[in-house]
Amino acid sequence: MAFGKKGAATLNDFGSYSSTEPGAAYDPRYDARTPGTDNAYRIKAGWKDGLQGVLTGAFGALMLGVAPELDSGVEQFFVGGVGLLFVFGALALLGMAATGKEKLIVDANGLHQSTFFGKASVSWSDLETFEVWTVNFNKMIFAKSAKRSMGFMKKQISIPAKAFKSKEFELAEMVAKFRPDLFGFVPAVMASVGAKKLIPDLEAKFS
Repeated sequence: MAFGKKGAATLNDFGSYSSTEPGAAYDPRYDARTPGTDNAYRIKAGWKDGLQGVLTGAFGALMLGVAPELDSGVEQFFVGGVGLLFVFGALALLGMAATGKEKLIVDANGLHQSTFFGKASVSWSDLETFEVWTVNFNKMIFAKSAKRSMGFMKKQISIPAKAFKSKEFELAEMVAKFRPDLFGFVPAVMASVGAKKLIPDLEAKFS
């Protein structure tokens, strides 16, 4: 069972990518200079997030039920605490699904995500890389900043795999516009999350 294993989302996984300009794929919807348009790409929570919330809550409730039966007080405290975190996380997921809250916003300033403690952001200028992790066979994608948060951990936000599986290539459009030097990561991540068959279309659109 793979847990916390880094995925290979590097430029070497796909090879060199020559495109540095949006070219014919340019879309004015994502141009912050175009007045009267919504220049942000948004992904909202849906029923899958609600289902994940139900499963997460069930696991948290199970841990809370097991905790009192443990012999050690330390074990009870640890298992119970983790169970509470799962329950709170489940409530957050259910709330997001019920309200259709935006999981990801990508605009001219960077990538943004709602968290328990407010909105987390990674600006285009600070964006360093895209990274893929495999957790229990699930793919987790992160946009990582070159800057550190609280002095020790690099800032990062999670990106739904949907952003790299979209046939409209909205996120790729934004990366091509604001950070063309990192565009080579897009096909690498697509290959990592099971969207390899879309790469020829990506090449055709951004050639």
